[in-house]
Amino acid sequence: MATLTKGQTFGASEQVTNTKLHALVDSATCTAIANADIDSAAAIADTKLATISTANKISGKALSVLATIPSAAGVIPISNMVKLGSTATNATRPSVSTLTALTLHYATYVTLTTIAGCITGQEFNIISNQASFPRIEDAGKFILNGAWVPKANSLLKLIWNGTNYIEVSRTHP
Repeated sequence: MATLTKGQTFGASEQVTNTKLHALVDSATCTAIANADIDSAAAIADTKLATISTANKISGKALSVLATIPSAAGVIPISNMVKLGSTATNATRPSVSTLTALTLHYATYVTLTTIAGCITGQEFNIISNQASFPRIEDAGKFILNGAWVPKANSLLKLIWNGTNYIEVSRTHP
């Protein structure tokens, strides 16, 4: 339970004045506030809260803008990435026009040579659903750290510079 300490005390025969009454309230302090002391509808502004630095204290549902997550925050599961798209077959040229992640289905057996709908400066992730396919060569428009031959659920992060797809990173589970 919170402890309230008054800002001024009065003697038994002391005259109470406006100034003394204001000091009683204005100089008061409240300490040892416990979670139970705060109403669930308190609506405390986030600027009044300390930074949460303890692991596992924030639900993943609370993260809505991935770009603001610090790089030291750890790995975000692929399933939590926003705007996930997919290719249907190996006859479909994949597009990332409004996506941040692109899943390549089991039916995609071709070597990718281009991706449609890119905006200069756009970063996006390619996720493979199976091992070995689709392969992306370090050639043509792809500037990679060697050919990307994925395992199931591998991730290749690229950025489109207006001319080429440049590898940012890759992960294999």
